[in-house]
Amino acid sequence: MNTLTQYFDARAEVYNVLSVPFYKELTNDICARLSIVLPVIRDIANFYNDEKCLNEVLRLEKCLEGDLDENKMAGEFARLFLGVNKASHTGHTITPHESVYTSASRLVMQKAWEEVYKVYCEQKLGKHSSFKEPEDHITAEMSFMVYMSRKCGEYAEQDRFDELQQNIGEQVSFLSYHLCSWVNLLDDDISKSDSSDFYKSLSKVLVHFLSLDKKSLKDMKEDLVEIAV
Repeated sequence: MNTLTQYFDARAEVYNVLSVPFYKELTNDICARLSIVLPVIRDIANFYNDEKCLNEVLRLEKCLEGDLDENKMAGEFARLFLGVNKASHTGHTITPHESVYTSASRLVMQKAWEEVYKVYCEQKLGKHSSFKEPEDHITAEMSFMVYMSRKCGEYAEQDRFDELQQNIGEQVSFLSYHLCSWVNLLDDDISKSDSSDFYKSLSKVLVHFLSLDKKSLKDMKEDLVEIAV
């Protein structure tokens, strides 16, 4: 396995693990997985000298220290994401769907949902039967990035650089028009809620990671063009 393949596999795991707490109650197992991927984010932040990201990673690592009260966190997850309360400063429920944050109606399954559904169909992807949320839920969008990153790993392993460049371009586009266009708004809601430091730190780490990842993909695409030439 070459270095580029290892990078894309590690990156896929970061997306995979970061997405879980926005869809499922936090468990000790998820905390352990987060502790494994946070150093990957730290390495990227160090490379780009992003002190804010490094500070948020440190805060999140502190939140993960010690044993977790899973029952307490389950209750917090319900209050934050299952419609048990509303964000007091906006009046709407904190729901991690792109349509809620990018449509005037603040409802699910609006234009953003149509757009990401089309992207998934182009890749011949569909939801798992156990996943009941719309396709523009943050976990679904990040799962798409997991799939695309793993495909990049395969292309890199097989020296299929034209397909690798195309895939990277598609990921940059998806980040620009979807994930990076609304996750900061979700972070604002979580930051202003009465949730624990864990969710506040997690959402900020995610915002920073997405921004750095997009920058990294753009740089990599340029490097691949130079190699091809």
